Amino acid sequence: MVSNDELNSVEHRVVIKSTQDARVSIALFFNPAKRDKSDLFGPLPELVTSEKPALYRSFTVPEFMNSRREHGHIGSSIEQFKVRSSQ
Repeated sequence: MVSNDELNSVEHRVVIKSTQDARVSIALFFNPAKRDKSDLFGPLPELVTSEKPALYRSFTVPEFMNSRREHGHIGSSIEQFKVRSSQ
């Protein structure tokens, strides 16, 4: 979303190689603090042009978290923030 779909994350899944060996997971948490004068997250302004308009609307972290609670982890968490084309 931040790259306005210029860069895409890789879909991934975990496959257990052995039920005999322990699997180790490490949880990492991202705590987005306010960014300068705004607490909105959206496509970086330098990646939005008239030829490539913003594909996502800006949103707050609480808005994102509420969406995650409501819709769960099925599909992409940011799809609902996509700007719908009026064409």
